[in-house]
Amino acid sequence: MRPLTSIVLLLLTAAPLVRAAQPLPPAQLLAQIDAIGPRKVIEQLWLDEDQWNGVIARIASGNHDWIEVARRLRPGADAENGAPEALDLAVFRAMVRSPVQVLLLLHEGQYPLAQICSSNIAADLSKNEARSLLSSGIGALGRVREIGLQDTRARCDRGLREALQDIPY
Repeated sequence: MRPLTSIVLLLLTAAPLVRAAQPLPPAQLLAQIDAIGPRKVIEQLWLDEDQWNGVIARIASGNHDWIEVARRLRPGADAENGAPEALDLAVFRAMVRSPVQVLLLLHEGQYPLAQICSSNIAADLSKNEARSLLSSGIGALGRVREIGLQDTRARCDRGLREALQDIPY
């Protein structure tokens, strides 16, 4: 098969899948990322607000497979498409259920610790929502005992505590 034909077939089969009512399972999204790249997948998801919100909600669930989707999507996120903020918040919310998995993303540089573990993460929330969210993150970090993640855990904890103190009463 000629390369152009292969690309056209891939786009014709991939695009309708991304527009389905429910997000694709993580394995299928990962296959799409491999096939067309994270930026194109984000662009397709972005066209359907329900699709995008479904993916973001599933990442926030803390499920290991969805955290992998977040890891693989991040390189395709840029300020132009607005995806970084949504992905960052979803990854932060995933920390409550899966703090070790999220700390691994931060430790490996897949997500910016300065964004995830700071007041930036709660900038668009009410004071009460921000306090609750940051406190939940701090509590989740307190459960992490993995030796190799202690420095990352401590830096994130420090950032979240500073952010919590910065919220006016």
